[in-house]
Amino acid sequence: MPLPRVDIGLLGDSGDGYGDTFYEGKPFTGIAVEFGPAGERLDEVPYRIGKPHGPSRSWDAEGRCRMEEYYSCGILHGATREWDEQGQLVREEIWEFHLRIHERVPNADGELRGGVALLATQPSLLERWREERAHSGPQPIIELVDDEFVEVPWPFDDLLPEQLPAPARRARDLVMTDTPIPAHELDYPDSAGALEDLEDGLPIAIENIDRRPDNLGAAFDEVRQVLGFRTALKRPLPEIVNGLSSVVELGVALFQRGSEGPGVTVTLSIGGARIDVPGHNSYYNSAPRWADAVGAAMALRDQESLARLCEFDVRSFRGSYDDYLDVYAQAVIAFVTQTGDADGLFEQTAASAAKAERFPERGQRLGVPLAHLAQAVVRGDEQAFNEHLAEALGWYRTLHSRAPDKHNAGAVVPLPYLGWSARAHDRGLSCRVPSDYLPPSLVDGSFRDDA
Repeated sequence: MPLPRVDIGLLGDSGDGYGDTFYEGKPFTGIAVEFGPAGERLDEVPYRIGKPHGPSRSWDAEGRCRMEEYYSCGILHGATREWDEQGQLVREEIWEFHLRIHERVPNADGELRGGVALLATQPSLLERWREERAHSGPQPIIELVDDEFVEVPWPFDDLLPEQLPAPARRARDLVMTDTPIPAHELDYPDSAGALEDLEDGLPIAIENIDRRPDNLGAAFDEVRQVLGFRTALKRPLPEIVNGLSSVVELGVALFQRGSEGPGVTVTLSIGGARIDVPGHNSYYNSAPRWADAVGAAMALRDQESLARLCEFDVRSFRGSYDDYLDVYAQAVIAFVTQTGDADGLFEQTAASAAKAERFPERGQRLGVPLAHLAQAVVRGDEQAFNEHLAEALGWYRTLHSRAPDKHNAGAVVPLPYLGWSARAHDRGLSCRVPSDYLPPSLVDGSFRDDA
């Protein structure tokens, strides 16, 4: 049922000092309207249970919209815009639960330029505030749609300006087009020293792979750390590409060895050398590692390794992770090999990720958009791909700006998202999400020109 529209003059407060807006003795849910002397519309403010909630708009006597603000439960949350008499946009701001964190204002030439509000220049304060909000648990989004309030079952609390929920989609679009999504900062005491130790130790470890008691999972994690440290230290592109190649190579070797028992000799190809090792059929934490290896292979356009990774039996995967990652692996294999319903499997991945139990926040905020952006690539839907990619990278930055993830070099590069961005480009979809997470030469494949 559409919300009632009530003249603002008929509304009152509760009288209890809390400031809620009442109508006929009850907290008002509806749209408050104000008209001018000639009956022209001047203001509309939606209310939900006595508090402003949704888009509030003001018009001048000529019917021109002059101000638009978004509220959530009585406080500013989303985009605020202001126009002059000529209809020119003169200010845009993004608010996060009544804290102004992004703005665009005119420069000396009258052009709008992006900037950050005071709070965003104090990241430690902003991070503490977001962590406090996170402790209160997830909150539902309630949108105003066609004069009706509709609850959207998606948890959001500590949002970044890159990832604002509907109905503030235009705020999200503003950031997508004007402000790159920055990568989170790796918080590590001596990244250069740690990288040097890893680069010195890995060749020795590879030479002795046949004596290692595991199935190369530790070695795989180490090459991911090498890639992460090199990226964080802004090493030259050839070193980044080399790191990606190592992730792919160790990923193939890991699953190749893990698919056989100890009584079988497996010949691995690592670093240009062929190494005979006994099998070791352990698949611990296999799906997350597999997803990273596949993402790296996609970014490198390494079709041979991608095909090898898709040969392994997902039903044997094991580890401390949620089931949606196994479904994701099945979906990717169906897509790469063209042997199954990839679209349907990605849909199942999203549904499973939304109900993740072991790591629910990661499932809902990273797994769901990953499944949807992959599905968009399958469908050739450029707009949906970019929307879900922006959503995923915004949340990736949020989650990995917190401890302990911000100390993890292996998580510096979001390999699945990078891989799908490359695959989207190769299928004719433009990636319109500027981000430090997505080096353009890796997305468009031009890194191969410098090889």
